[in-house]
Order: sequence, then C-alpha cells, then structure tokens
Amino acid sequence: LEIPLPTILQILTTASSTTPPTPILLNPAPAVPLPDSIYPSITHLILNESEAALLTGRKVEEVEEKGFDWEVVTEEFIGKGVKNVVVTLGSKGAFWASSSSSATNTKIKSGFVPAEKVEKVVDTTAAGDTFVGAYAVAVVRGGDGSGNGEEVKLDLESVVRWACKASARTVQKEGAQVSIPWADEV
Repeated sequence: LEIPLPTILQILTTASSTTPPTPILLNPAPAVPLPDSIYPSITHLILNESEAALLTGRKVEEVEEKGFDWEVVTEEFIGKGVKNVVVTLGSKGAFWASSSSSATNTKIKSGFVPAEKVEKVVDTTAAGDTFVGAYAVAVVRGGDGSGNGEEVKLDLESVVRWACKASARTVQKEGAQVSIPWADEV
C-alpha cells in the first residue's frame, strides 16, 4: 500500500460507520497482508495476480498457471465480506465476482472479461492505474461509463468491460499520464 496501513484501517472504520456506509474501492498496490477484519468494509476490491496471491497465501507461480481457477480466489474474498472483487490479468483481461445477500443466502455472480485486442502494445506503464480509474468512473456513472444520469443497478461485468477497454487504449501510447484516455475516448 502506498498509504500506511493504520491510515487505511482508520478510513475503512470511519467509512463503514456512516449511515448508510460509504462505499470503498481498495486497490492494495503494492500489496501487504491485510487483517481479515477490514474486508467487510470493502465494497470494491481490485487487485492484480500477484496481489491476489499474496492476500490469499498462494504462490505467484500457482496463480500464473494456465487455467488457474480465479473463481476460487474471488469467492475467498467474498467469503471474507467483500462485495465486488476484480482480479486484473494483464494482457488476458480480468476476472470479476459480485455478491448479493438476502436474509437466507448469498448469491455470487462471476465471469471473465477478455482484454480488448490492440494492434500494437507500446507501453504498459499506466494500464493498471487506468483500469482502476475507469472502473471507479464507471461505478460512479452507473455501470457503463455513459454518465447518462439514470439510476441503474450496477452491472459489474459492464464496469469491468469498460475498464478493460480504457486500459487497452492506454497501452497503445507511450508514457504514463499522457497515455490515459479521457472517458469519451473509451
């Protein structure tokens, strides 16, 4: 984490004590072990393969194996109380899972969104940051990045698809900040 862990813990405690609780998006990069007690405060958890490995006690080599079951990892985070989990998989795309709870059970929807195809990868420097930023914008705008102002139920697959598309635009340009697309370029 680029912010000290005690600060993160205080933010999560404060946000979860509001009525209604303030939604929290956490991208634990670089990852450090997190106490299980914080997971129920996280609305959106976005992490890459190595961060997912560290936070679930797996070896990076294990999660990088072809055919690795990301559903197991995302369900592990949901089991700890996270509502929405996204694991970015670089040039492969992203795996997502979302939970909804009722008094009697928890339903989990999940899926894989492949990376957008690009003609030429120039620089991957800001791809992960672009994904997280685009994801946050899409969530705030109602799920698909359109910003049409209508209240819609969050469709996590559409959010992840839009974030993947934004990242694909980023890798086609040189540099970090200058390569990040504006919303209307996605």
